Amino acid sequence: SVQTVRRYLEHLETTYQVLFLRPFSRNLTSAVVKAPKLYWTDIGLLRQGTGKWGPLDGSLFETLVVVEIHKWCDTLGLDVRQSFYRTRSGLEVDLILETASGVLGVEEKSSPAVSSADLRGLRSLGAALGERWRGGIVVYRGRELRTAGESGNIWAVPVHRLL
Repeated sequence: SVQTVRRYLEHLETTYQVLFLRPFSRNLTSAVVKAPKLYWTDIGLLRQGTGKWGPLDGSLFETLVVVEIHKWCDTLGLDVRQSFYRTRSGLEVDLILETASGVLGVEEKSSPAVSSADLRGLRSLGAALGERWRGGIVVYRGRELRTAGESGNIWAVPVHRLL
């Protein structure tokens, strides 16, 4: 039943086996996805359950980055609200870190290069947030730490430098 599934998921969250990332709550548009995203906190268990071995692909790479940033914020006791943003039209920012001083967006790309299309969600969210926007980070498999885009407030950060 739905109630049994709900209790089971609550148990998994309470015992730190899964992380629920809630949608960004600012009403930027009425066409946002409102269901939470679920991430397994143990990549080894996730790999065993899915049978996905080898290099981390898109969804596993995203899970690794989101969960490690979540653990880092919790361990340091930072007052950071974590969420995601996705519209029904497909515009998405994988992780939003909201603090008293502003909002930082994080995208994860398992490719060795960052393209202009990878910045679309961050640019759009930045424009919608205005003064609250502090910048964006694209975590990727490349080697070079650099600015991405024209504005200078979005950075491409190699995963080995961030985590």
